[in-house]
Amino acid sequence: MYHIVVSFYFSIFFVELQFYLELEMIKDIHITNLEELGSSDYKWAITGTGFSTKHIYKVAKTLTKSLQELDVKKSDM
Repeated sequence: MYHIVVSFYFSIFFVELQFYLELEMIKDIHITNLEELGSSDYKWAITGTGFSTKHIYKVAKTLTKSLQELDVKKSDM
């Protein structure tokens, strides 16, 4: 099992990110409130598992590119 973690600050991305990860065949998707765990950098994280490191890399690279095209900055997440 290989893991992907997406961290962000606002909850507006939940549905969209979860849907994207499901389309990309990411399994075991979990949404975690990081503030409850004492994190000060991000409020939320989505984790999931993929088939291989190549699969996870492709999903992460495509997601990053899409967020850049939408002009979503780290401070917005």
